[in-house]
Amino acid sequence: MRIVFDSSSHEDGQPSLNDCIWSGGNLNPNIFHLIISFRLNTIAITADIERAFLQISLRDEDRDAVRFLFPDIRSNQTDPYKFQVYRFKHVMFGVNVSPFLLSATIKHHIENYREQYPAATEMLDTCLYVDDVISGADDISQALKVSKDAETIMKNASMKLRKWNSNDQTLMRTWEKEGLETQPRHPDDSSKIPSSKVLGIPWDVVHDYFTIDVKGLLQLDTSKPITKRIVLQSAGKIYDPVGFLSPYTIRLKCLLQELWLRKLSWDDKLPPDIHAILDSSGDSSEVEIHTFSDASQKAYGAAAFLRVKHKDRVSVDLVTSKSRVAPLKRLSLPRLELMGALLAARLAKEVKKILDQKCSTRAFFWTDSQVTLHWIKGPSHRWKSFVANRVREIQFLTDPNSWFHCSGKDNPADLLTRGISVDALTTNSKWWNGSSFLRQIDFQTKGLDEAIPERVYLTEMRKNSNPKEDISLTLRVTKNNFLENIIDISNNYVKLIRVVSFLYRFIHNCRTRITKIKGPLTSQEVSHAENWLIHSLHEREFYEEMRKLLAGEPIPMKSELTPLNVFLDESNIIRVLDESRSFFIVHTGYFSNIPKCIKAEFIASWACSQSSVVSSSQR
Repeated sequence: MRIVFDSSSHEDGQPSLNDCIWSGGNLNPNIFHLIISFRLNTIAITADIERAFLQISLRDEDRDAVRFLFPDIRSNQTDPYKFQVYRFKHVMFGVNVSPFLLSATIKHHIENYREQYPAATEMLDTCLYVDDVISGADDISQALKVSKDAETIMKNASMKLRKWNSNDQTLMRTWEKEGLETQPRHPDDSSKIPSSKVLGIPWDVVHDYFTIDVKGLLQLDTSKPITKRIVLQSAGKIYDPVGFLSPYTIRLKCLLQELWLRKLSWDDKLPPDIHAILDSSGDSSEVEIHTFSDASQKAYGAAAFLRVKHKDRVSVDLVTSKSRVAPLKRLSLPRLELMGALLAARLAKEVKKILDQKCSTRAFFWTDSQVTLHWIKGPSHRWKSFVANRVREIQFLTDPNSWFHCSGKDNPADLLTRGISVDALTTNSKWWNGSSFLRQIDFQTKGLDEAIPERVYLTEMRKNSNPKEDISLTLRVTKNNFLENIIDISNNYVKLIRVVSFLYRFIHNCRTRITKIKGPLTSQEVSHAENWLIHSLHEREFYEEMRKLLAGEPIPMKSELTPLNVFLDESNIIRVLDESRSFFIVHTGYFSNIPKCIKAEFIASWACSQSSVVSSSQR
């Protein structure tokens, strides 16, 4: 049992603890990438850190923020309403910053072992999601070494890796002999699925496959009327990070869209027709990614399959899928097919990026739309904007020659566009193992049918466009600079500071719903904005000097700041220290379009006398 505290609770009109704490950045790996990488390993490895958050202590001065009341149960006290005030000494469950503190602490710790244990350090750096290790290896010796090294690294941080689990029974027995704490098993009963999960997905370790309880996917309480609220709550409980159930979940997405179109309130009983819909409701020589796309007037989607050609057989398995509900603005079917093709291109790019870390892969793309193939294989500038933009991105992400035609009955992505029931999905071999032609040792790809009438695919051609003439243009893209855009707003320094101050206020008010700031600008807001502007200018004009000063090293001799006695203040702003005062410095040449009277205000004394001003000429 684990106590998780509700750090988002608050009194009316008052901020919660989570509102007052910066949540930190997301240092965890992408779940999608982690699960697909996990499936590529011959030997799978999982573990977790015992009481991970409680191994990190809070500084004494920060503990007042996590005080709590507890009944006074001392023997000499009998008053049931008497309480004692306690403070937490360690990081708590339920605070928004806790995952960041854990990840940052571990990443800082493992850097000390990168040279001594490179493989284990890399595993802990890239395969640790909060306190769960999700990794693998190609052989037992590699798996044993990396697990023992990881155990040593974490032990030196007073953190214990426990519940080691693997699909290899020999490795499990070796771990037990080496003293590693393994996941408890059901003794002598392989029919029972071990209670193990990989990032929330049940994992049958004995048979080495993921399991999904389809009976519990959408359990609705029929004792009371089914409403839009209940359907949305039930759909939100479905956890499918890699799209195994997309042919089923797309039906729910379409259903929810229909409920919104009918403008039903949250607690209105579902109409009979909607209710009826709800009720019905190893060593390889070649590794290939085959991605299928399809569309209908209601939905479009893509499904990616991994095809591995072994010496004597071919295996095809579903890797992932994506589906989208068709836009409310009605589009032609060819355009929807093109959107499905774009989704396939994006999906295959993500999958290939992960697979290429293990082995070289080839990508193939399939669609049953001849029109879409004509668009993809033709110059993008020939088509109207909607088609041209999407064809251009597809051609950037994929090789147009890798796109082929398949019949509608051989297209597993067809299931994404119309949806099927859960019972039918579990036994649908085309969805789980791809089209039958992929399982042939040698199969023939089909290209374009050149006999297709031109009027079908030329409806999207631009006016005055000659398909026989291709025009090539060279474009130069310039990247806008945020700081330059701010400076260009005005030549008035005071106005610039006020603009930046209001920008910071806007960002603050967007991030919180309770402690919104209103009224005139405060001195703290103005000071914060001015510090940002000066610091940004220093980073731009004195980048090398800033880098050296932050590292505690002397600035380069060729720098124009070398003759000056410069240092960084608490806001990382470069200051010049003389006998009487310290002041900002700014490369005033950057403001060549600003009058001198304004430039002078950029070189203001703050450390000793905020009223003194040093002109540009004095510098």
